[in-house]
Amino acid sequence: MIWMQDVAYTDYIYWQETNSFINGVASSSQNIELFFDKKVDRDSSLVIYDGKQVDLSHDHIYIDVQKEGVTQLIYILKDVDGYALEQGEKSILLDTTIPDIVVKVKNHNIMDVLPLENKETIHVEILEENLKSVEVYLDDEKMDCEGKEFDIDVTSQNHTLSILCRDVAGNEVERKIDILPIVFPECELKDTLYTKENKMDLKFDGICEMPFYLKVYCGQDLCYSLDLENRDAITVDFTSNGTYTFVLEHKEYPQIKKALEGSIVYSNITPIITLQPSSKVSNEDVFVGLNWYVPYIKKAYVDVELDGIKDRHPFNEDICLKAVENKDLFYKVFAYARDAFGNEVSDMVIVRIDKRAPSTSLYLNNEQVLDKKIIK
Repeated sequence: MIWMQDVAYTDYIYWQETNSFINGVASSSQNIELFFDKKVDRDSSLVIYDGKQVDLSHDHIYIDVQKEGVTQLIYILKDVDGYALEQGEKSILLDTTIPDIVVKVKNHNIMDVLPLENKETIHVEILEENLKSVEVYLDDEKMDCEGKEFDIDVTSQNHTLSILCRDVAGNEVERKIDILPIVFPECELKDTLYTKENKMDLKFDGICEMPFYLKVYCGQDLCYSLDLENRDAITVDFTSNGTYTFVLEHKEYPQIKKALEGSIVYSNITPIITLQPSSKVSNEDVFVGLNWYVPYIKKAYVDVELDGIKDRHPFNEDICLKAVENKDLFYKVFAYARDAFGNEVSDMVIVRIDKRAPSTSLYLNNEQVLDKKIIK
C-alpha cells in the first residue's frame, strides 16, 4: 500500500489538510491523482516527484509510485499573477510487503505449533521498518508488549498465542501459535541394570499416546530408533558389549526430547581368574600371582588356608606364602570373583613349603645307634 505524510486510511489515501492548495488521492493501483485549489495557476506552478518534473497540463494528473520505500513530492504553487501560494514537500511511502513475525524458543524457529512440556519463554521479533502497532493475545488475555522485540512467558496450560502487526502503510499480518502440551511416558527403568541376555523389554507406565521415537545409544553412538507410539512396552536388542542409554524424541518436533533415567549394561564376556604360584613345592617363601579379567566386578577375594585356618585377601594384594623353620606346610590358595551379570569364576592351587632339615638313622645289627656304640 501507499502511505503519504499527513494522510489517513480508508479504502484509499487522501490528504486531510483543508487549507492546502494541493491534494491527492492514492488508488490501489499505486497511482496518486493530484488535485489543486482553483487559485493555483498550473502554468506557473512547479511539481517535482522523485527528481522529475510533473506535467501539469492534463486535466487529470497522476504520479506513478513504483519505487519501494520513501520518495519525495516537492511543489511550488503560484496564482495567475505570479504570487506564491504555497511551497513544500510531502513524503510518499510505497510498502508492498507485510511485516514478518519471527517466533523463537532457544534459537529454534517456531512456525504454527509450540510443543511444550512445562513452561518456556518465547522471543518475538518483528521485521518491519515502518511498524505502527502490535497486539499480542495469550489465549483471551491481551499482553502488554511494545517495540519490535519482546519476550512472552507461556506454560503448558496455555492454548494459543496470537500476534497481530500493522505497518504505517496498512499492511497487516497475524501469527497464531498453537501450544501443544507434551507428556513424556514414564519408564520403569530408573537405575543401571546388568544383563548377559541380548534382548530386554522396556516397560512404560501406560500406552504412549504421543508420537515418540525411542532412540537407542551404545556409548555415544546411535544404534537405532524404535516407534513407541501406541505402545506400553518395547523390546531392545543388544548387538555389542557396552552401556546402553535411551532418549525419547518427538517425531514431528525432534528438538523435544528427554533421556530416560536408567541405563542397561550388556556383556557376553566370560570372566577369567588364574592363580600362578612361583613354585608348588619349595623350601622358601612362595609368591602367588593372580591374573584376572572380570569386567563390572561385584565381589572378589583370595583365601589362603593353612591348617584349617583361612585368611582372606583382596585382589590387589600380593600373596606371599611364608616358609617356617623345621616345618612342612601345605597352603591352599583359593580365588573367587562374581561380576554384575551373575557370572562366577574361581581357581585353586596347593603349595607345599618344607623347611625341615633332612634326618638319618644309624643301625648296627638291626639295632639303632642313638648316641655311640663300642665295638670289640
